[in-house]
Amino acid sequence: RALVSFIEISSEEENIKIFKEYYTYVYQTFLDAISIHESNFRRGKNAAVGEKDMYNLYQILKGVLVWLKDLVQKNWQVKSIVYVIEKFMYIENTHAVRMLGFELLLLYLEAVEVPDKFKLALLASSINFQPFVSDYTPTPPILFRTSVISVKDSKLFIPLASLTQPTKQESVEMFELFLKFIGSRLSDFGFWFELLKNQYLTVIYPSVCKRMGILPDIDSTGFVEYAPQELQVKMIEHLQLWLSNHSIFQYFMHIPHDCPSSDNNIPLLLEIYRQGVRLPLIHADVIKKVVHISKLLFLANIDEVSVGQLGDTLFKCQQFVVDQMQYIMHEDTSHHEKEHESIGVYVIDVFKSLINMYPHLKPKTKEIVLYAILHITSALLRGQHQTRFIVKALSGTMVEALLFGWIKSKETRKDMWDIFYTEIEGMFQHMEVISQLRLKILQLTLLIKELLYPLSSRKAQRKIKDNKNKGKGGDPRSIDHTEPPPDIIKDQAITAITWDESSIPWIWHCLLQILRHVNQIKDSTIHEAALGILVEVVDILLVAEEEFDPSDFQNTKLLPQLSLINIFGPRLFEACTLDNRYIKGKAVAYGSLCRLICRHHPPYPDKILTHFYNMINNGLFVAPIGGIDLSWGIIANSSNIFNLALEGA
Repeated sequence: RALVSFIEISSEEENIKIFKEYYTYVYQTFLDAISIHESNFRRGKNAAVGEKDMYNLYQILKGVLVWLKDLVQKNWQVKSIVYVIEKFMYIENTHAVRMLGFELLLLYLEAVEVPDKFKLALLASSINFQPFVSDYTPTPPILFRTSVISVKDSKLFIPLASLTQPTKQESVEMFELFLKFIGSRLSDFGFWFELLKNQYLTVIYPSVCKRMGILPDIDSTGFVEYAPQELQVKMIEHLQLWLSNHSIFQYFMHIPHDCPSSDNNIPLLLEIYRQGVRLPLIHADVIKKVVHISKLLFLANIDEVSVGQLGDTLFKCQQFVVDQMQYIMHEDTSHHEKEHESIGVYVIDVFKSLINMYPHLKPKTKEIVLYAILHITSALLRGQHQTRFIVKALSGTMVEALLFGWIKSKETRKDMWDIFYTEIEGMFQHMEVISQLRLKILQLTLLIKELLYPLSSRKAQRKIKDNKNKGKGGDPRSIDHTEPPPDIIKDQAITAITWDESSIPWIWHCLLQILRHVNQIKDSTIHEAALGILVEVVDILLVAEEEFDPSDFQNTKLLPQLSLINIFGPRLFEACTLDNRYIKGKAVAYGSLCRLICRHHPPYPDKILTHFYNMINNGLFVAPIGGIDLSWGIIANSSNIFNLALEGA
């Protein structure tokens, strides 16, 4: 006790000096105290050592292991040190004593640096995994390669016997003690992680350890089906902390080509991730952490060294990571809808961050990211297990991220866009998809308008004057006058993309192609909304054509203007032929066709005019349905047909 009192009141420098100069006396004092307790135990006196006494013994032995590390490394007093540590580690002891013993064991392993198989066996038998077995179905039974260290002879000295059965919480605390110990020694991370992997992760994640060659194929021990949730949580939390150190990232990702499979920890990281995203939703924060870890390791921080060493394996890992994210969207949300929403929003933010760094990604990674966000959106909107709450909460944000990602990609591969069209057409039953598509197409239409139909300074001044005049009542209007579409607020995210004269038209056409089968939409309300997007685009471009004056740009090379009838005519004509279940969609299609053709424009081919006149004739004779009369829209939008000298009019 006097020695402990001295340790407590002295500085570290003073303690180091005393321990080094009087190490024989110090250690003998320690052994004498142990002997007295053992002797009393055998004679039935003071059968249990006081907790304070155990802590005193711990402090002295800790001082020996830390301040006399050089001596311990030379095998000085090794047998007696291990003997005492074993006494602390007996499962029959109280949890507090076992925690002290476990720390001493870790300090001892640190001192010896190269532990023999007997010391490794002691480490393996320290954490008691048995309390977790009750969480699993009884068949097949869970077996362990190593039994927790226990008193085999009832006559042996037990320092401080426990009066309760071991619990899961106690095992979790001991496991976390090891993880914290590793975190405080990141300079020797490789040494400690190998101990963790070989002694404990082989129990927690045995299946992947067999694939890595750490365990033999015939091994059937450990938590084969899935790891205990409590241990997974701690593993993920500390893995995230470790990876904040760049050297730890390099430890995991910089793998030499001749590295044995047991030293390549990537399969283990992927298994931790796979099981992590399957944790119950009550662990929402931990699920976010494991998604962040995998993004950090495999998607966001990839350097040339990792690419060179991993090759195609890296892209397989990336595919695996994004594929597992789909599980989150499929998960049952019965009683944890808010947690599910929180995780879903986090996953969407992960993809948004990848989209923001899209230009810097590897070509194969770009493809993986684009397809992943497409398939995850589809899983959310087309899945069978989602609650309406989750779909409603996430659909808008998810679809917006999907469309923005594909827009920003400026992808030129037709085969990729064909897959995109097929997937997104299956989501048209959700109005949110149509709403988000409208916003994006209109934004790109504004860019098209500025690119192909620039407004000269003369026209711009005239437009300002007209707007002022409009506020005072304006000039008399003709019967066929239609108000121009309202101004659209620009989306700065889309405007900020680096565009050129080839990429804007290409992406604009790609987005319009999403509505290539607009007239096959079964729901009449969604059909009307989808067709309305095309109508709005036509109206914007009609105004742009009217305001555009090529003579103002005589010394400027202009890009060719669009053929609106070729781009939009087929879908508008087709909409006019639909049956009257789609009367609202037909009405907007008739109105748009009339505005498109009955205007000042170079003559259309007779074939188009003939088709148009036939459509008008059919529409004028359709009886009103549900208060909608097609003839009203036809007359209002084509009243000047006879003023344009159209053939056949």
